[in-house]
Order: sequence, then C-alpha cells, then structure tokens
Amino acid sequence: MKGNNKIGLALSGGGYRATIYHLGTFRKLKELGLLNKINVISSNSGGSITAGCYSLYHKDFDNFESIIKNGVKKEIVWRILISPIFLFSVVILIALFTAGNWVPFEWHSSVFTIINTITILGLFFFQFRIFPISKIIEKKI
Repeated sequence: MKGNNKIGLALSGGGYRATIYHLGTFRKLKELGLLNKINVISSNSGGSITAGCYSLYHKDFDNFESIIKNGVKKEIVWRILISPIFLFSVVILIALFTAGNWVPFEWHSSVFTIINTITILGLFFFQFRIFPISKIIEKKI
C-alpha cells in the first residue's frame, strides 16, 4: 500500500482546557510544516470544539486561532465572572476580611470558614457540573 499512507491527528477531551491545549498543538504543527499534511482528525469533547472550528476555518489559520482564543476569553472568563455563585463567593470573601468589625472572633474563625468552603465548592460544582464551560464554546462555534 505504498503511496496510500495517511496522517491522522487524535484530539482528546477535557472541555475548554482541551480546546486551548489543542490550539497550541495546531500552532506547533503549523510551525513545523506538518499541519497541512494531516488527512484525518479524530476528536472527543473539548478536542471536538477545536477540530470542528479548524474544519470550518482550516484555510485561514489566523482566523481559526482568533476564533478559539476570543471564544474562550469572551464566553468562558466573562461567564465565570458574572456567575451568581462567583459573585456570592466574592461577597463572602470580602465579609471574611472585614468580619472582625461586626462579628465576634470565634465566628470569624469557624462559621465563616465553613461558609467560605461551601461557597467555593458550590462555585466549582456550578461551573463544571451544572453549567459546563465547554457547552458555551460549542454553541458559539
């Protein structure tokens, strides 16, 4: 089967982290002159975001790179910053740092530590389980 050799690229999952990681992979393959030699791409989850975007914009790498970067910046970072749980966490952290003025010390060291821990765990649960970040990118691409 000489002459029928094909080069494949496999992209793993991992949500938005995989999307950004694979962008770096594409950039390096382009730098090495190998990107245009790839015949087939297999992907899963976050890798599919990058692969799908590349399939649409493979003729204009700069545009492809820009779309991925801007999608992550605008949709991911902004959504985290405006997340109600994130905002609530910020309020709790501010309260913790100023708690000595309106709460006895015993409360500051125990109750607020528990509240802060629950808030941070809730933030992670909300952002990565209930409202997966990779779904935002998928809708934008």
